[in-house]
Amino acid sequence: MEKRWSYEYTVVLIHWFIWGFVALDRLLVTYLFPMILPELKMSFTQAGFIMSILGLAWGVMAIFGGGLGDRFGRKKIIIPATLIFSLTSWATGLVRNFFQFSAIRAIMGCAEGSYYPSAVATIAEEAKASRRGLMVGLHQTGFPVWGMFLAPIYATQVGSVYGWRWVMYLTLIPGIILAVVHWRFIREPRSVAERIEAKKKGLAYKIVSEKGEQVTVGSVLRYRNIILSTLMSICFMTNLWVLAAFATLFLTKVHNLPVTTAGFVMSGQGVGALLGMFCLAGISDRIGRKPAMILACVVGGLANLWFALSGAAPGMLWFLLLLTGFFCGGSFPLYLSLVPSETVPFALAGLAIGIPTGVGELVGSGILPTIGGMIADIYGLRAAMLLAAVSALVATIFALFIIETAPRKKGIAIPAAG
Repeated sequence: MEKRWSYEYTVVLIHWFIWGFVALDRLLVTYLFPMILPELKMSFTQAGFIMSILGLAWGVMAIFGGGLGDRFGRKKIIIPATLIFSLTSWATGLVRNFFQFSAIRAIMGCAEGSYYPSAVATIAEEAKASRRGLMVGLHQTGFPVWGMFLAPIYATQVGSVYGWRWVMYLTLIPGIILAVVHWRFIREPRSVAERIEAKKKGLAYKIVSEKGEQVTVGSVLRYRNIILSTLMSICFMTNLWVLAAFATLFLTKVHNLPVTTAGFVMSGQGVGALLGMFCLAGISDRIGRKPAMILACVVGGLANLWFALSGAAPGMLWFLLLLTGFFCGGSFPLYLSLVPSETVPFALAGLAIGIPTGVGELVGSGILPTIGGMIADIYGLRAAMLLAAVSALVATIFALFIIETAPRKKGIAIPAAG
C-alpha cells in the first residue's frame, strides 16, 4: 500500500514539472507579444494565427498521440515529445519573421499535443479511484503555476532587461532534464504494459467495459460523455486561448498599463487556475464531476464578462482574472481528463482524453484565436475579450447533460483494463 502511494505521487510530481514547462514554453510568447509584434512587424491577426497554428498542430497530435500511446507505449510518446517541445521553445528565440515563427510553433504544437493525453491517462490509471480527481487536479496545476503565474512575470521582467529572445533561449535545459528523469523513474501503466506484452506473445487482448462488454477504438465516440466533453473543450479552449493571445494587449492598449504591470495582472489568472484545478477536481471526488463543471461554467463566464466590460483599476482586474482562472481554468481537469478517462476502460483512456483535447485545440485554440484577432482588428480588443467570456457561458449547456462518472457517486471502482 505504501509503495503504491509513493509511486502514485512520484508520477504526479514528475509530470507536474513536465506539464508546467509545456505551459511555460507555449505561453511565453503571448506575454512577449507587445515586444515581438513591433520587431517582427506583425498584426493582431498574425498574432492570433501564431496561437492558432500551434493549436491546430496540438489538436491533431493529441488525437493521434493518445491512441498511439495506448497501443505502443506511453513512454515512447512522452519522452521524445518533451525533448522536441523544449528544442522548439529555444528555437523560437531565433526566428526573424512571421513565417519562421509559424513553422517553429507548429512543430512545438505537434510535440505538446502528443504529450498530454498519454501523460494524463497514466496519472488517472495509477491514482487510487477515491482520490483520482485530486491527483489529476494536482498535475493540472502545473499549467497555471508555470504558464499563467510564473511565465508572465518571468517573460516581462527578463524580456524588458535582456530582450524577448533570451526569454526563449533559457527554456531548453529544464526540458532535457525532465525527459531524462521521466525515462529513469516512470514505468508503463498496467493496461498498456499488458497490451504490449500480449502483442509480443501473439495473444489476443480484449478491452472490456465495467459491464463486461467489449470496447473497441471505434466505439469510444459512441459514449455521450466524450461528445459533450469535446463540445465543452471547444468552449473553454476558446476562452483560454483568446485570453492568452489578447489579454496582455488588452491591458496595455485599452487600459494603458505598462507591460510589467500587465504581466502582474495576468498572473491573477494563473493563481486562480492553480487554486481552481486543485479545489474543483478534489471537490468533484465528493460532489461529482457534473455539479462542479456547471458551477465552473456559470461563475467563470460571468467573471470573464465583468473583466471584458470593466474599466477597473489593476487590482480589480487582477481579481477578476483570478476568478476567471479559478472557475474556467480550474475546470480543465474535469472535462478534459477525469470524465473521459472514467467513461471508458483505462486501456483506451489516452484516446478518450485525446479526442476532446484534440478537437478543442483544433477549434478553440486553432481557429478561434485567429478569428479573435480579426475581431480585434475590426472592433477592438474589448470585443475579443467578450468572445472569450461568451464561450465559457455557452459551455454550461453541455455540462447539464454530462453523465456522472465520479467513483464515489457511482459507488463502483473503474476497472484498469480488459
